[in-house]
Amino acid sequence: MQNEQNLHKQIFGLKILVGLLIVFEFGFRIGLPLLSWGKSDLSDKDRDLIIKEIQKDLPNMVVHTIGNQIQELVMDKIELNRRVNESVTEAQNLVVMKVGNVSINEEQFRQRLELISVQPGFENMPREDRKKRLVQELSRHYAVVQDATDKGMDKESSFLMEIEKASNRIFLAELIRNGVETPTQADVKAYYEENLNLFTSGDVFSFRMIRSQNQDELLKITSLKDFEESELEIQVVEAASETTTPLHFARSLRTIPLNSLSPILRDENWFYILHKLKETQKNVVPLEQVAQTILNQLAFQRVRDFLDKSANPLRFQSTINKSSNPWKIDGEVITGLSLSSSREILPQFFFTYLEQSREDIREFELDLELLIRKFKQNPLFFGTAVSNSVNQKFESLKEVLLTQNMQKHLEKQVSEPSEADLLAFYNANPSRFVQPAGELVQHIFLTDRTEAAEVLNLALMDTSHFPQLAKSRSKESRTSIHGGDMRYLNSEDLSPQMHQAVSNLKEGEVYPELIPSAKGDGWHILRFVSKVSSTQPAFNEIKTRLRDWVLQDRKNRELSHYVETVQQRYPVVLNEKRINSL
Repeated sequence: MQNEQNLHKQIFGLKILVGLLIVFEFGFRIGLPLLSWGKSDLSDKDRDLIIKEIQKDLPNMVVHTIGNQIQELVMDKIELNRRVNESVTEAQNLVVMKVGNVSINEEQFRQRLELISVQPGFENMPREDRKKRLVQELSRHYAVVQDATDKGMDKESSFLMEIEKASNRIFLAELIRNGVETPTQADVKAYYEENLNLFTSGDVFSFRMIRSQNQDELLKITSLKDFEESELEIQVVEAASETTTPLHFARSLRTIPLNSLSPILRDENWFYILHKLKETQKNVVPLEQVAQTILNQLAFQRVRDFLDKSANPLRFQSTINKSSNPWKIDGEVITGLSLSSSREILPQFFFTYLEQSREDIREFELDLELLIRKFKQNPLFFGTAVSNSVNQKFESLKEVLLTQNMQKHLEKQVSEPSEADLLAFYNANPSRFVQPAGELVQHIFLTDRTEAAEVLNLALMDTSHFPQLAKSRSKESRTSIHGGDMRYLNSEDLSPQMHQAVSNLKEGEVYPELIPSAKGDGWHILRFVSKVSSTQPAFNEIKTRLRDWVLQDRKNRELSHYVETVQQRYPVVLNEKRINSL
């Protein structure tokens, strides 16, 4: 302890001495004597002797001090390694399953477990059974992902192009989701009230009128008193729109003062005198009729303004050439990939507004390109929330694309069935093609209630034209080409209310009311055609559908065999203790 204190004193004294020498030397160099030596100035020889004495003792002092510091660093390094090893061990303990080189930790497993818990068929399943199903799904999924990666599918140019597009889509979607506030109903109402003049459709007129086929009778009416006392019938017209009011009536009502009479006006074989009851007003379209339009407009403007504001600083960080066609950024052509990516995440109405100007489209594309390039250079530029979300979703999508590409690769190897194959399948499975006894029902499906009511009236007027109406007006493509035949729908598309409605109809009748769809996305118009007995369709009647069935069956078998093979190649390793604790 005493030696250490002496060492510190020596070092402190040494620092003072060296500091003084530096100060004196500096003064000497600039010709300013900071310390007066009198007549006997310090000679170069004396100064050199002092420096040599310092240099002689300095190494021992420094080596001793540095040695102590190195020893402290070594101890710190040992402690750091211990903590790192503990962290690695802890992280390894959090891994609940491993497939090939892919590890799934506790948090990832828990998140996926919560996701499948809300899927159909899993809601009422016991938690332990859901875990088992999840393990099965993950083991299959990651075995395919691992195999596709080992085969180099993730390096193929087509896959890399898909990944780039996907990356663009995810980034733009997350950027907009984090930066743009969705318009609310309150926003829509406020916009409507502030811009009421935009939602008018002509003028509205309120007046009284007297008419006669004899002009002389009207010539007697020269005052409002004469109008009131006239023996002719007075008709009252309230809030008549401009489209239903004769043009010369409207012109006169706009010019005459309130509560006054118009000149005699003629319309076809009648003569009229009008009494203006109210000032001409604008016909305002109700909010509910324009709410969706306003919502679209607000959403478009918010997204456009946000992207423009986000990209504007980036314009000053790049060299943009707008004289070339297409435009260039730092000498590189804007390929259009960013614009095509945006079309996959933004609704169609956005581009309806945008495409009103070719210049706006090009500026929008420039903004997208600048933002995407910046994200690739520095993801954290847009914040950790966007960066982390994009990274997480990108990895998930990359896995999905790999499995989809592998499935496409396998399906290409499946041969088309010959007609002999189809006939053999048909003869071997006759019960699969029996159409059971039931009811032949036609329907028309529409998403808009007003349009549905209009089509219902047409169907009720002439029920025999129902198949033609279904082909021309129905929005359900699976049945419209067959005249609305509901046998082409799945059971989940049918509701108890639809079954009940049909049970009350006679052959050829149309149900007189609209039936809500089972999914709540539209309205059905139903027509009961007839009862159908059980039949066995001939081979030629179902040959086309049979080809699809057989081909799909072969694809399913090929895929099942492949999955079994890769699961053996990449067996799953489970940490059952951790899984049971979740």
